[in-house]
Amino acid sequence: MDWIDSAALGLLSGFALLMAVGPQSLFVLRHGLSGRHVAAVCITVIGCDVLLLSLGIVFHAALSDRIAGAETVMTLGGALFLAACGSMSLVRASLPKVAMAGMPEDAVPEPCAPLSGDGQAAVLGALAVTLLNPLVYLDTIVVMGGLATASAAPYAFLAGALTASSAAFLGMGYGARLLRPVLDGPGGAHRLDLISGGLMLVLAAALWQGL
Repeated sequence: MDWIDSAALGLLSGFALLMAVGPQSLFVLRHGLSGRHVAAVCITVIGCDVLLLSLGIVFHAALSDRIAGAETVMTLGGALFLAACGSMSLVRASLPKVAMAGMPEDAVPEPCAPLSGDGQAAVLGALAVTLLNPLVYLDTIVVMGGLATASAAPYAFLAGALTASSAAFLGMGYGARLLRPVLDGPGGAHRLDLISGGLMLVLAAALWQGL
């Protein structure tokens, strides 16, 4: 059924983009590992995703009504974006294990280091790493919104994407300590890059075949 296929595409697309760890995911993971203000941080980032993904569908639906062929262009753009991101993730996974920003392995900051500030500071921090990051708008409004509008059932796609977002952020927040053996050290980022890169390339190929 169309709505099942669209929901599954939204689910997989959401997971693929979220597994490519960025500032937002790292912020949630750090709070999860420390056990501080986890609920407030998770609710904030999920709420932002609900808003931005919904805006993406509204924006692209309006665009499609006014411009002939917009759905094909958006699908092609989404496929190319996923292919580019997937390729970059695989390249990162193949690089030598180094810490972020080129720091040596022994200089990796401890994720369980104490976090200062109260719940309000945590919420403001979550809003900052989400809304001040230009890539968030590219991922949610441009790419995910375009893929949703081009799918057979846009709101089913949205439901799948929001399910992925909620599951991923709650998993990062409340499951971070269980994930620590996987995430510990620079090798953890390599494993996530490998999985997310492969998934994004599969999705890009599926979208390309649907054109």
